[in-house]
Amino acid sequence: MQDILDEHVLKEMEDRRLIGNSSFILRNKCKKIKKYGMILLGFLLLACTPKQLKLIDNNNPDLTESMKNFFQADADTYVKGEHFQVKILDVSKVFYDDPYYGESYIYRYQIVIAPLYEEMIHIKKFSFSLDQKLVDYYKQEPGYMTFDSFIIPYFEDFEIPVKYDSNEFVAYYFDKTLGNMGNARVKNNFSEEEYEKGMSTLYVTIVCSNMEETIPVEYVGQIHTYDRYEDIPEDREDLKALYLDGSCRETAGPYEKEISDD
Repeated sequence: MQDILDEHVLKEMEDRRLIGNSSFILRNKCKKIKKYGMILLGFLLLACTPKQLKLIDNNNPDLTESMKNFFQADADTYVKGEHFQVKILDVSKVFYDDPYYGESYIYRYQIVIAPLYEEMIHIKKFSFSLDQKLVDYYKQEPGYMTFDSFIIPYFEDFEIPVKYDSNEFVAYYFDKTLGNMGNARVKNNFSEEEYEKGMSTLYVTIVCSNMEETIPVEYVGQIHTYDRYEDIPEDREDLKALYLDGSCRETAGPYEKEISDD
C-alpha cells in the first residue's frame, strides 16, 4: 500500500515539475513574442512617421529671383501653412460708381505664395475664396458671376513643371479683384465692420499632385480706401483703372523683380 502511495506522490511531483517547466517555457515564449512584437511595432511606427522636412533657407544664394523677392517682401501679413507660406502685401478698396450696382467699392489684393520646405513640389492649381457668409452673400445675388470670377482656379489648364530643390522653387504672385456689388446692398446684409472683416480673410488653396492645402490668411494691415482719383498713389495704375471704369488686369505668375519694385 505504501508503495502505491509513494508511486502516486512521485507521479504527482513529476507532473508538477513538467507543468512548472511548461509554464517556464511558455513564459519565455511570451516574453520573446512580446520583445519581437515591440521591435516590429517600433519599425512600423518609424515607417509611418513623416520624414522631418527642412525649411527653405532664405539666405541661400542659389534661390530663384522669385523666392528671394518673397523673403525680402515687407508684409504685415505672413502665414505659414503645412507646406506653403503666404504673404498679403496689400489690400486696397477703390470707389466706383457702377452702372448696375450704383456706388460701390472694388477690393484689390496683392498676394504671394511660396513653398515652405525642401521637398518635391508639383503644383496643379491655386484658388482663393472667402468666409462662408460672404460666399452665401455673393451666391444669392444676381451678380454672383463676379464672385465666380474671383474664385476661378489659376494654372489648372497649365502644366507647372515639378520642382525638386531650392534653386528651382518659385514664389507666385497674384492680383485679385472683387467688387462688393453695391454699398447699399452690402449695408442690407452686413455691418460695415463685419463686411470689412470678411473681406480681410482669404482662404488660399494649393493643390499638388500628392497633397492639397488650404491656408486661412487674415490680413492684419490697413485696408487703404480711395474715394477720390487724386488720392490714388501715382504708381498704382491698377487702382486708377478700377476707379475710372471698374476693370483692370489680374496678374498671376512668378514674383519677379519688376513686380516687387512696384
